Amino acid sequence: MFGIDKFGEGIGLGRIMRFMDEHQFDRADLATRSIVVTGSNGKGSTASLLSAALGHGARRVGLFTSPHLYSVRERFRIGGELIAQKDFDAYAQIALDFRGRQPEGDRPGAFEILFMIALLWFRDQRPDVMVWEAGLGGRYDPVRTLRSKLSILTGLELEHTELLGSTEELIACEKIDALAHGGTVIVSGSVSRRYRPRIEAFCRITDRRPVFVDDDYLAEDAVLSKDGTTIGFASSGNPGSALQITLPLVGAHQAQNALAALRALQEYLRLSNERSRLQPYIEAMKATRWPGRLERFRGPPDLWIDVGHTPGAIEAVSAAYLSLAPPEQTLVIFGASSAKKVEEMAHICASNFPRVILTRPSKGGAEIERFRDFFSECDTTAIASTRQAADMARSLAEREGLNVLALGGLFLAAEIQHAWFGGDPADLDFL
Repeated sequence: MFGIDKFGEGIGLGRIMRFMDEHQFDRADLATRSIVVTGSNGKGSTASLLSAALGHGARRVGLFTSPHLYSVRERFRIGGELIAQKDFDAYAQIALDFRGRQPEGDRPGAFEILFMIALLWFRDQRPDVMVWEAGLGGRYDPVRTLRSKLSILTGLELEHTELLGSTEELIACEKIDALAHGGTVIVSGSVSRRYRPRIEAFCRITDRRPVFVDDDYLAEDAVLSKDGTTIGFASSGNPGSALQITLPLVGAHQAQNALAALRALQEYLRLSNERSRLQPYIEAMKATRWPGRLERFRGPPDLWIDVGHTPGAIEAVSAAYLSLAPPEQTLVIFGASSAKKVEEMAHICASNFPRVILTRPSKGGAEIERFRDFFSECDTTAIASTRQAADMARSLAEREGLNVLALGGLFLAAEIQHAWFGGDPADLDFL
């Protein structure tokens, strides 16, 4: 994107700070109005749920997320509305001009440019509050420059270990470091309780306050339908305070994302857990729209896509989908980026679904031969082109009355959905 690499030259916090100085950002104001979301899985859904809830009462909420599915403008929203193309172009030019003035060896990458665009747009539009999804990690992610006093830590999984650390404990600490000293981190129930003593110790020595969602809310089993998820829960200190959240997002894993978002909202707005106080914000979560998270395109045949790109995400999504449709009525399209844990994801997919089309996303996709053997006991077809894979899947599904499910990551999901409706995957511009 922009003709430059995704990552910049070296650690970029200094150049982000220089950009803020050059454009005279009010650092204290940024810190006060910003909430940061970090984690291995669930960041985007949690950020979107929090943004929807904060929007209750006509509050204007800025939302910066990554990655995007179809248009880079999806990353920038205020009140659910995307940034206008002309504004995106104007702010991008300002950020690229700044890049051009930086010395060789210290130039920002494409993700930092996008972060700068968000800074400029939010400054000029003045939303009441801003929710920022970290791109990668926390300690060296651009969101750390916001000095936010409130963050959310969603699920943990071994990812980008060469950058973030070789254990989930190290990754948790790395992500918590996006938070300013003296701030509060909301720890999702998706984070294993075995890390609690270590997170508490790290927060204590770095002057941060951890709040564990499980201490405050007792969640019941989620009830799934093809149109969403219903979650029952109660305050742990008040069992009679039964509440219910109905989301347009499908999956039991969304329960923990919703509760983490709700607990962060309480912290930011200083709300009690009384039902009458929380209910309007819970109702506002119904407006959440988050493309690519076990998203269904109605047929027949139905197409389902999910952007999950880790073994844990594939496992959670497979379980959610299989609670709604049997495997024998499903045709899976599987492909993944070469930089991901392709073999582990392939094993999970093959264990759950008997019929699979294997393909390769056009951007950085893993060679089919790398994971073909994991599907040796499945009825498989290998097609290198995602466009042709989508065409074959539709033809088979129409003839045999099947659903189609695309699994393996963002690039695969976007390319299959684009091809399904007649587009050319080569036209998509990813970062």
